[in-house]
Amino acid sequence: MKDDSVATTVTFIFFILFLVGVFCPVPDWFIGVFVVGLPITINIITSIFFR
Repeated sequence: MKDDSVATTVTFIFFILFLVGVFCPVPDWFIGVFVVGLPITINIITSIFFR
Protein backbone atom coordinates (compact mmCIF):
# COMPACT_ATOMS: atom_id res chain seq x y z
CA MET A 1 0.00 0.00 0.00
CA LYS A 2 2.88 2.34 0.80
CA ASP A 3 4.42 1.82 -2.64
CA ASP A 4 1.11 2.54 -4.36
CA SER A 5 0.52 5.71 -2.35
CA VAL A 6 4.00 7.04 -3.13
CA ALA A 7 3.64 6.35 -6.84
CA THR A 8 0.19 7.93 -6.88
CA THR A 9 1.44 11.03 -5.09
CA VAL A 10 4.37 11.49 -7.45
CA THR A 11 2.15 10.99 -10.49
CA PHE A 12 -0.39 13.47 -9.13
CA ILE A 13 2.26 16.12 -8.47
CA PHE A 14 3.75 15.87 -11.95
CA PHE A 15 0.26 15.77 -13.49
CA ILE A 16 -0.47 19.13 -11.85
CA LEU A 17 2.85 20.52 -13.09
CA PHE A 18 2.02 19.22 -16.56
CA LEU A 19 -1.37 20.96 -16.53
CA VAL A 20 0.28 24.19 -15.37
CA GLY A 21 2.80 23.91 -18.18
CA VAL A 22 0.07 23.29 -20.75
CA PHE A 23 -2.45 25.94 -19.73
CA CYS A 24 -0.07 28.66 -18.53
CA PRO A 25 2.51 30.42 -20.70
CA VAL A 26 5.86 29.12 -19.51
CA PRO A 27 9.37 29.65 -20.92
CA ASP A 28 11.08 26.91 -22.88
CA TRP A 29 13.62 26.29 -20.11
CA PHE A 30 10.77 25.34 -17.75
CA ILE A 31 9.63 22.64 -20.17
CA GLY A 32 13.22 21.47 -20.54
CA VAL A 33 13.72 21.29 -16.78
CA PHE A 34 10.43 19.41 -16.46
CA VAL A 35 11.29 16.87 -19.15
CA VAL A 36 14.79 16.30 -17.75
CA GLY A 37 13.82 16.48 -14.09
CA LEU A 38 10.87 14.08 -14.31
CA PRO A 39 12.81 10.82 -14.82
CA ILE A 40 15.59 11.97 -12.48
CA THR A 41 13.12 12.78 -9.71
CA ILE A 42 11.32 9.47 -10.19
CA ASN A 43 14.62 7.58 -10.01
CA ILE A 44 15.63 9.40 -6.81
CA ILE A 45 12.25 8.85 -5.13
CA THR A 46 12.08 5.19 -6.10
CA SER A 47 15.66 4.61 -4.92
CA ILE A 48 14.79 6.17 -1.55
CA PHE A 49 11.43 4.50 -0.94
CA PHE A 50 11.84 1.17 -2.73
CA ARG A 51 15.06 -0.20 -1.25
